[in-house]
Amino acid sequence: MECLIATSLVLVTSVLATPSLSNWFEKQEVKSALFHTGSLLKQARNEAFSQGVDVTIVIDPMGAGCIGATANSSCDCFVANACELGATPRSLQLSDYNSEITSTTSQKRYLQFNKLHGFLNGPGITISLQNQSYSGNVIVSSLGRIRLCTDQTILGVPQC
Repeated sequence: MECLIATSLVLVTSVLATPSLSNWFEKQEVKSALFHTGSLLKQARNEAFSQGVDVTIVIDPMGAGCIGATANSSCDCFVANACELGATPRSLQLSDYNSEITSTTSQKRYLQFNKLHGFLNGPGITISLQNQSYSGNVIVSSLGRIRLCTDQTILGVPQC
């Protein structure tokens, strides 16, 4: 009898916790996409001024989207190992995080960190990422500063 009561309590608790757990996973997916995108951009910026090469960032919103970094003028971030810095692949598929790039156009965008100071060659940019319930931004200033923010409450990500 005690076993039946204990089992039913565990079952009721798990049914009540499932929506909360699903919500937590969605938050973590957007948070992870934001942090990995920011990390890729920071690595590209550091590579630009430490190696003395201009580094191009490709932002492709097709499908869920991808972001790649290369010392060449362009790369296809959907193709494995097409975007490289040195001999290290530098691309990110947003579908791996159940997230997508939100963009008003379906055209690729290009950024370039210059080799002298790691500044952007051109104006700053905001890269917006989202999944079904949450969204966030990766903001790159013209000085090359990279920061993350979100409009919702996601632990570890400041609000915009």
